[in-house]
Amino acid sequence: MLHRAVNGKKEKTGAERAEVCFVPSAIGHSKKGPEYRYLAKRQAMAEQLGLPGLESQPVLPFQTMAMQGKKYKLFGIVTNMDWAGEGLIHWHHERCGKSEEAHSGMKAIRFSIIQLPGRVVERSRDLILRLTKNHPSLGLLIEARRRIAMLAPIPAG
Repeated sequence: MLHRAVNGKKEKTGAERAEVCFVPSAIGHSKKGPEYRYLAKRQAMAEQLGLPGLESQPVLPFQTMAMQGKKYKLFGIVTNMDWAGEGLIHWHHERCGKSEEAHSGMKAIRFSIIQLPGRVVERSRDLILRLTKNHPSLGLLIEARRRIAMLAPIPAG
């Protein structure tokens, strides 16, 4: 049973975890290399009443399973960390969504550049972005180019 801290006291969450004994064929033949752990978490779902006239169940955006008359939401973690299971699950939930935040920031920058009012001109094997005179994005583009030019190249391979 998993717990969470509420006002300094441990409370049950209703979720359960288990270490899953699983070796995928892609890494099962190697004698050395990372040892992966597979953790499973299941949480009982509240019973939902069906809508009248709707015989089929809605498709949920996560894995579920039914067992002994209860429906569970399933969640899995693959890791090479050797932390205790409950601590690892809590750490995973705390960091969950951080990479998506970075991606959304990059997406916003990309779309702001794509939606610039200007014209792309190809001349002498170069691409030139022509903006309207004194456009406020000009400073942003110049700074972005300066920072990209400062990046150190990474060796290929």
